[in-house]
Amino acid sequence: MLHNLKLAWYLWLWGLVLTFIFAFWMSYEIFIAGEVDLKHLSPAWYIPPVALVIIPFGAVFMRTTSGYTNQMVVTVNYLGWGAGFFLYLVLYAVVTLRFIRHELMPPQMAPLIWMNLGPIGASITALFALVKNSTIPIPREPFMVFAFFLWGLGFWWLVMATALTIHYVRNLHLPYSTSWWAFIFPIGAFTNSTLDLGEAFHLNLLNVFGFILLWPLLGLWLVTAIKMMGLRRTPS
Repeated sequence: MLHNLKLAWYLWLWGLVLTFIFAFWMSYEIFIAGEVDLKHLSPAWYIPPVALVIIPFGAVFMRTTSGYTNQMVVTVNYLGWGAGFFLYLVLYAVVTLRFIRHELMPPQMAPLIWMNLGPIGASITALFALVKNSTIPIPREPFMVFAFFLWGLGFWWLVMATALTIHYVRNLHLPYSTSWWAFIFPIGAFTNSTLDLGEAFHLNLLNVFGFILLWPLLGLWLVTAIKMMGLRRTPS
């Protein structure tokens, strides 16, 4: 157990460094690039905030460290969630504007619609990790209730993404591409957050709903993996 915790510590530190480099470097490149056309915006822009917001998945290290190391761990966990979540809110407004003001994304990019569930689900799970492992005094109940409100936004987008995907299938096209992996992590993150909420608030209905979501997630993962292997075997 101690060996696994030590390995997890080093992996978390390495991921922490790469996350900060990637998140800040990508934002910097966007800012200096000049005007970005609205049609070039997509939910793929959520990747930097998602990377930041999952930093508190290592919140357990707040209870296993001491001294300045502990202070560093506490600081970066809260910093990561704050920077990632509020950056997501800014990008959410921008990307939503793209959906309102511009035509739908090309069919091969349609699965990216589901990426909105990624930062929402990850933010809830990360927030629960902070609340559970925090070594500084915080009022826990308001944060847990806020997580429930955030889940409501995720549920709204789950319905919207389903409707838009059906629209692609019926009126446009939904060809296989590597973007199909955008189905997997977002749905997985939202499913996990649903189960977290069900456990935290003792709501069996949410536990059942989370269990139901596991089946389409499994089906999508299998179909995507099979199609990807078939695509790689197809001669060019």
